[in-house]
Amino acid sequence: MLARNFLPRHIQRRDDFATCRCFPIPASNRTRNAMIKSSRIAKSIIAASLLCLAAISANAQGLLNNQYVAMYGATTATTVPVDTWTIINFNSKEADTANAVTTGTGWYFAAPDAAYLSVQTSVQWNGITTGGTGYYDAIAIFKNGTFFKVLQTVYQWSAMGISINSTVGGSTLVAVQPGDLIDVRIYHHSGASGTTFNNVERSWISISRVK
Repeated sequence: MLARNFLPRHIQRRDDFATCRCFPIPASNRTRNAMIKSSRIAKSIIAASLLCLAAISANAQGLLNNQYVAMYGATTATTVPVDTWTIINFNSKEADTANAVTTGTGWYFAAPDAAYLSVQTSVQWNGITTGGTGYYDAIAIFKNGTFFKVLQTVYQWSAMGISINSTVGGSTLVAVQPGDLIDVRIYHHSGASGTTFNNVERSWISISRVK
């Protein structure tokens, strides 16, 4: 029950106290403590939510910062002997955010970290001699100097005896560990050695980290 000394002195008589309706009733200590506790809990929830959002943002930024891409084209022709897997020298850089590529006759992409890489490539022959049934050309991904996966094979089923400018290419995912080396090689089984186009629009490679 409300104590009289909470009310102004001029209405502390019993009859005034009984009829008064205009003064707020102070909260009890229990109610006040509960309100303070609820306020603290709410503040703790908000603080925890902000920390969680900050962690999510930091993680997203970390994932973003961990992405990289390499895009190269070939401005020099590659000579490919018969029946020999030969590395393509994509010597012209368009982008290489991780500086992972080493150009030259032993061209390779060195994986900066453990990841799944998307590798896309296309190479056009600048004249490859055909002329025998069963002649073919192919393109493949090599990993650490070892055959990994064929992207495409083009077969000739009849003897035409002409020089053609066929294109081979494709894409695949490659799981890598730090330091793993990726390169692209082409191959042909035909009547004589062939060469590739020295043109970045016709012979190119793109490697990007997807996870």
